[in-house]
Amino acid sequence: MRNPFAGYGTTVRGERLVGRESELTLIGARLADGCGSVSVVGLPRVGKTSLVTECLRRIREDQPDRAVARLNAAAVPNGSVLLGAMLDETVLSVLTHRPEVEAELADIIALPVSSSYESYRRARRGFTRLRRLGIESVVAIDEFDAVRTYEGAGQTIQQLREILDERWRTGVSAVLISRRSLGAIEEQVADVSTLHGVCEHHHLRPLDEEGVAAIRRRAGNLLSDAGTPQDVWELTGGHPYLAEMVLCHAVDRGSVEAGWRACLAEFFVFYGHLRKLLAEDDLFSPLIQVAVGPEWSIRQGAVERLLAYGLIRPVDRGVDHGYRGWSAHFQEYLEKQSRETSSWELWSETERALRGLIEATFIRQYDDEWIERLAKKHSAIRTVVADWQDKRERERRQFGAQAAESLLSYAYPKELELLLFKEWELFQPRLGKDKTYWSQRFNLLSSFRNPTAHNREVPHFLVKEAGAYCEEILALIQSPVVT
Repeated sequence: MRNPFAGYGTTVRGERLVGRESELTLIGARLADGCGSVSVVGLPRVGKTSLVTECLRRIREDQPDRAVARLNAAAVPNGSVLLGAMLDETVLSVLTHRPEVEAELADIIALPVSSSYESYRRARRGFTRLRRLGIESVVAIDEFDAVRTYEGAGQTIQQLREILDERWRTGVSAVLISRRSLGAIEEQVADVSTLHGVCEHHHLRPLDEEGVAAIRRRAGNLLSDAGTPQDVWELTGGHPYLAEMVLCHAVDRGSVEAGWRACLAEFFVFYGHLRKLLAEDDLFSPLIQVAVGPEWSIRQGAVERLLAYGLIRPVDRGVDHGYRGWSAHFQEYLEKQSRETSSWELWSETERALRGLIEATFIRQYDDEWIERLAKKHSAIRTVVADWQDKRERERRQFGAQAAESLLSYAYPKELELLLFKEWELFQPRLGKDKTYWSQRFNLLSSFRNPTAHNREVPHFLVKEAGAYCEEILALIQSPVVT
């Protein structure tokens, strides 16, 4: 039997397009009624192109006289070609049912285009002529983020804005498909008149649990294990590309567990690509702070942008309300990233230095089996070591060979403090002072690094104080011991 998920990653059509009816109805109605232009924003491979493709198909079916065109901004070299392609693709759409229009537009099509302004002038005149002939147009532009890289990007955005803003004259409605919001794109392009203001904005988030269940049902009885929609939900958080990837491999191998193992490497490729995209927009550090903690430096509006993408979801944490990554697996990835590259680089450096000091000191004292010997010697250390082992085993299951091997990698500030204090006579010559002095410092530093703490914004004066403590610790660790 053919695998029902074969071809995942391609544009979704027909029965594969599930969980999007509300978006199809809303965006389709805006375009069908000629209400103006629409911006569709979302994560990579979340289904933006598939959604718009279905909207355009319905418009062609319901309004056959309407011109419908699409193009990809990443496939053309500059704004002149983009505007020219908008008109040319629209004319081709019109000619399929009104061939006489070619003669009506012959003089405009023949206009020479040797500059950005001439391309803009030609496109505007062409769309205006079509409007006078009673023909309105819908133009979808995929990967609109690419406009940022055009030479004269600001001018391209300004010219496109003029065409869309004068819809009463040009008859053009656009669907701009991008990974970034138009506002974020325009922030990176100087001296532009806002295109953001002439579009209605829609963020396409991952599917809800029912959407994932609908995808899972397509597997029918092809899976032998007891995998449920909840399994796929926890792994993918409703991201349709990831869900179809897991299920495609699952059908080939007979179980969700085996399918997920087979595509784990692709999850990391996707997460890495997503991380790069978010870092470019200064959103990855806020994501770590909000989903893992602690919060110490988040730009205004960052949380709202993360929620709009569906990257985080609200959770009830008892006394406080907080946020978690969109899936259980993505949350664990963020926690792993937090340990490796803290939002606060100074503390990250300090944490690595403390772990190095502790490991080197205990190896000298107890040899390579120091963790086992300390666990036998101190019951409190035995408890935290068991917790580290559980975390490492879970990370091995979730991340395979990318899991941290050293148990000490899973220790947080108060646990590092425990190791230091249980054998204080070994560390006092290096750190100086007494346990009370250092306990105060570790209490404050824990509020920055401990991922289980409630997320709260840290006052600036505490950030400065913690930074001073980190510099103090680094200086003591890096200086020679006076004997």
